[in-house]
Amino acid sequence: MGTIAVGTAQLPVWGIVAVWAYIVYMFLSTARAEERRRREQGQPHTKLDTALLLLTALCVVGAILCAILLKPLNVLVKSRAGFAAMILFLAAAFALAQSDSSLLAAQLNAPEAHGMRLGLSQPNHSRRRQATPQLTQNGPFQLLHKFQNSPDGAGPNGALIFDSKGNLYGTTAQGGSGICGTPPYDSYGCGTIFELSPNGSGAWTETILYSFQGGSDGQYPQAGLIFDQAGNLYGATQFGGSQGVGTIFELSPEGSGGWTKTILYSFGASSADGAQPSGGLIFDSNGFLFGTTTSGGSKSCHGGTNNCGTVFELYSNGHGSWFEDVLYNFGTSASDGFSPNGALIFDHNGNEHLYGTTAYGGAYGQCDWQSVPGCGTAFEVNPIGSLWEESILHNFQGGTDGQNPQAGLTFDQSGNLYGTTLLGGTGNGTNCLGNGNPGCGTVFELSPIGSGGWTKSVLYNFQGANDGYGPYSAVVFDSKGNLYGTTGAEQPYNTCTSTVFEMIPSGSGGWTTATIYCFPGAQNAAPPNGFGAGGVILDQSSNLYGTTGSGGTGSCIVGCGVAYELLATPPDFSVTPGLYSRATATPGQTAQFTVTVAPLGGFSQTVTLSCTGAPTMSTCSVSPSSVKLTGPPVTVDVAVATTAPSAGLTYPAGSGPDNKFALWLTFAGLPSLLLFGGGGGASRVRRTQLILVLSLLCVLGLAMTWSGCGGGSGSSGASGTPLGTYTLTVTGTYSSGSTNLEHSAKLTLVVQ
Repeated sequence: MGTIAVGTAQLPVWGIVAVWAYIVYMFLSTARAEERRRREQGQPHTKLDTALLLLTALCVVGAILCAILLKPLNVLVKSRAGFAAMILFLAAAFALAQSDSSLLAAQLNAPEAHGMRLGLSQPNHSRRRQATPQLTQNGPFQLLHKFQNSPDGAGPNGALIFDSKGNLYGTTAQGGSGICGTPPYDSYGCGTIFELSPNGSGAWTETILYSFQGGSDGQYPQAGLIFDQAGNLYGATQFGGSQGVGTIFELSPEGSGGWTKTILYSFGASSADGAQPSGGLIFDSNGFLFGTTTSGGSKSCHGGTNNCGTVFELYSNGHGSWFEDVLYNFGTSASDGFSPNGALIFDHNGNEHLYGTTAYGGAYGQCDWQSVPGCGTAFEVNPIGSLWEESILHNFQGGTDGQNPQAGLTFDQSGNLYGTTLLGGTGNGTNCLGNGNPGCGTVFELSPIGSGGWTKSVLYNFQGANDGYGPYSAVVFDSKGNLYGTTGAEQPYNTCTSTVFEMIPSGSGGWTTATIYCFPGAQNAAPPNGFGAGGVILDQSSNLYGTTGSGGTGSCIVGCGVAYELLATPPDFSVTPGLYSRATATPGQTAQFTVTVAPLGGFSQTVTLSCTGAPTMSTCSVSPSSVKLTGPPVTVDVAVATTAPSAGLTYPAGSGPDNKFALWLTFAGLPSLLLFGGGGGASRVRRTQLILVLSLLCVLGLAMTWSGCGGGSGSSGASGTPLGTYTLTVTGTYSSGSTNLEHSAKLTLVVQ
C-alpha cells in the first residue's frame, strides 16, 4: 500500500488508515452513548435525525472511497478531491456526534462479547416471561398422592371418606385398567376405587381396590363413597350398566385382603327410570339407600324427553337383591327445578325429609347459563303416606342472589341449611364462568321461619380473584361451627386455580371469610398442587382432606389430579411467588414481578413487606409495602429499577477515565494525517493552508468531543447495573408482643 515521507521517516499508509479507523470507532461509540441517553429521556426520533444519519452514511462511504483511490496520502492536501474527502469525513463525524442515530444504534446493539442480544427493547419495560412459579409445600399443605392415569386412577372428583383405622377411600372418574371411549380417549380408563393408607413415616400408600371395566360393569364414578356398618363401600357410576346410563355398586372386603364388587342396580330399566347418577348416596336407619339422578324420570325438560332427573330409593329384600323406587320426578311443573347434581341429606332431627338442590329450572328463567333455562332451586321431598311430595325452599334468581347450585346442602345444629352456587353474586363475572358475566358464585344460608317458609341470605360473594370462583362442592362444619369449602373452577393459569376457604361466624351474625389455601397456577404446565378442587372432609384434629380433579403429574392433559391434606395451624400467613417469578431486563429497564400473600388459619393482621438482593445501581420496591389480610390472598407488585450506563466518551478496551490516550487520538489523529501529507518541502503558501486546515480540524474535533461527552463535563459516564443473574428475596413480617412471624419468596432477575 506504500509509505509516506515525513522528514527522513517513512510512515506506512496502513498505519495512517488504522488511526483513521480508530477515530471512526470513537465517533460511532459517542453516537451510541448519545442514542441511549435520548432513549432514557424519552426524546423523540425526528426527521432531522434521519437526514443526519443518511448524510453520515454518504460521507463515510465517500471518505473511504477517496482514501482507497488516492494511494499517496499527500494528494489529500494537494488535490481538491483529497481536500473534499477530508471535509466529508469531518462532516460525517460531526453528524454522528449530533444525530439520534436510532437506526444505526439499533444495529450497534447486536451481540457483543458480554452477550447482549440483538435489537433494542422498549424503554422502561422488562422482557419478562410467564414462568412456572418456584413452588414448595406451602406451609400446612401436604400432597398425599399424585394420580398417574392407567393403571392408576385419574380425575378424582368426589369427596374422600375415612374408615375406623384412619385410611382414606375415594373414586376416580377415569384411569384404571379398563378401556372406555374411542381413541385418543381410550387411554384414560373407566375409573377406579382407591385406598390411601398412612405408612407411619408421614407418607401415604395408594392401593387400587377396583378398576371399572366399562359396559355392564359401569364406568365414570363421579361422587364419593359411603360405608355401611359392616365395612362395605357403596357408590354410583354415572354411565355403564346394562342400559349404559349408570349403576349403584357395592364393594365388599374379602378375608384375603381383596375386595369383591357387586352391581346392586342398573338404571334405565324403563323409560321413566332415572339415569346418570352423579351425586353421592346416603343411608337411612333401615339400611335403605337414597340418591338422585341428573337425568331420566317420567318428565321432559328443555326440549328433551325423560330427562329432568329423579330422587330414588334402593332397598334390599334381605336375600341379596335390591329394588328401586322413584320417589320424585323433577319437572312436574313449569316452575319446578331439574337436573339435581349433588347428594341428598336427611332432616337434622332424624326425620325422613330429604333436602337437596337442582342446577336448573325453578320460577326464574332469565339465568340461561349454557343455554339451559332457570337458575336452580333448593328443595325438600317429604313422605306423605305412600307418596313423596316436593316443596321448593328457594328459587334462585340469578344476579346477586346466586344461580346454578351444583352441590348438596349442609345442616348446622340449629336447623339452618348452607350451600353454594356455581355462579351469581356480586363478583366480577368477566373473571369467571358463564355467558353474560353472571358472577363468580356464592355461599348462602337458608333459615326456617315460623310460617313454614325459609329465608335465604348470601354469606359470601366470590370475586374471581385470589379467593377463587365457581364452588361446586358442598360445605362442611367443624366442631367449633366454622364452615369449610372449596372453589373448583378449572383455570390453571390463574394465580389461584382453586382455593380452600374458611368462614368463621362472628358474634354480630356475620361471617369472616378467609382463603386458607390457594392452589398455585402455572403457565404452560399442569399446576403442581392440583386444580379443580372437590369437596373436603375433616378428621378429629380438624385437619382437612380433599382431592383435585386435575393438576399434579401423570399422563393426562393438565395432570391427573391429587389427594391432599391441609393441616390445622395457628393463625399465620404465607408468601409465595406469583405467575411472574422470573424477569429479564436490560440496564435502564424496570423488571416486574408478583408475589401472593395469603392468610392461614384465620390470620387477619397487617404484614409488612420488603425486598432484598437487588444488584448494585438498582432499587427493589414492593407495592404496597404492607397488606391487611382480611380474607382472600393479596397479590402485590415487586419492581426492580435498573440503571443504564450514562452517556459518555467510550474508551478502548484496557483503558479508562484516567487514560487520556483516546482523547489524544481524537484531537491529534486527523491533524497528524495532514502534517504527514504535507511533506518537508511545502511552500510558505502551502504551510499557511495547512495551519488553517489544522485549526479547523481542532475546532471540529473539540465540538464533537463536547457533544459526545454530554456538554463537556469531563465524566466518562456511569457503568450502570452490572449484567448477571440475581436472586431477590421478598420477605413478609408480622410482630406483635411475643408473636414474630416471617416468611419469604424467592424471585429471579436476569440483567443482560
